[in-house]
Amino acid sequence: MNFTIGPLSPADLDQADRVFRIAFGTRNGLANPLQFDGDAARIKTRCLSAHVLAFGAWDNGTLVASSLGTAWGTFGWIGPLSVHPEYWNEGIGQRLLEPTIRALEQRDCRHLALFTLGESPKHVALYHKFGFWPGSLILIGQKTDPQRHTKDYQTYGQSTESQKRDLVDSCRELTSSLYGGLDLSQEIRELHRQVLGDTVLVVEKGRVDGFAICHTGAGSEAGSGATQVKFAAVRPGQAAPNTFERLVDACEDLASAQGSKRLMAGINTARRNVYSRMIDRGFRAVQQGVAMHRPDETAYDCQEAYVIDDWR
Repeated sequence: MNFTIGPLSPADLDQADRVFRIAFGTRNGLANPLQFDGDAARIKTRCLSAHVLAFGAWDNGTLVASSLGTAWGTFGWIGPLSVHPEYWNEGIGQRLLEPTIRALEQRDCRHLALFTLGESPKHVALYHKFGFWPGSLILIGQKTDPQRHTKDYQTYGQSTESQKRDLVDSCRELTSSLYGGLDLSQEIRELHRQVLGDTVLVVEKGRVDGFAICHTGAGSEAGSGATQVKFAAVRPGQAAPNTFERLVDACEDLASAQGSKRLMAGINTARRNVYSRMIDRGFRAVQQGVAMHRPDETAYDCQEAYVIDDWR
């Protein structure tokens, strides 16, 4: 087939969202694939963000597939890659990966990563063709009925404009200490601009020692009744374990205050300290995948890194 490949425009987002739901809903065996992800919004919210690069494939003017790449400074990740089931095994995924990878590299992303189905040899082989190597397991963890805690944190949304600039700068300095050039600034700002949730911060003496970007409710990446930690990180050092506990307490408190019945988080098993602590806190896996990296390096996937992230 002769497909047209190119960037997605705002006019394409409804169809891209539809293809995403049909593709993953079909793979998950849903009777109505369009119900996949409920009232969460993963495609539209990302495509409206300047740090997300989105490409589509068209068959005679009809969008049949899309691929998204997210640039977090020098670190980029790919997902979701969605192909309508009627076009599976036509090679569209490979053709979409090429411009997605190229665009991320043009944004100076020197390390690329993704989340894929570990049980699918086809998926792992596809990404391996492009230089990605399988690494550790990623668990999508869920804790039901998150609890209220003493409010030992502040939020980006309740900060003044001057404070917001300083907080974002401090967050950037924190993440760069974990991986040179890792930058979540635009992710924080977009969450606030699109009113998708809030960022909680553990601040000591004017310095951010930990922060978590949390989507909450319908229209966000979490969906109704849920809060999802898109990314969270703690400053490395001797105080990291205690700061991490305070940060997860803050996420639970925010989720509970918003009426969420579920708190979701991506838990990479290579980050052993995080993995063990999240299990001890009552998080249980509801989905499992494998991390893949290009080049074959771990980036910040190491035992010492107190990081939570979701690359789906």
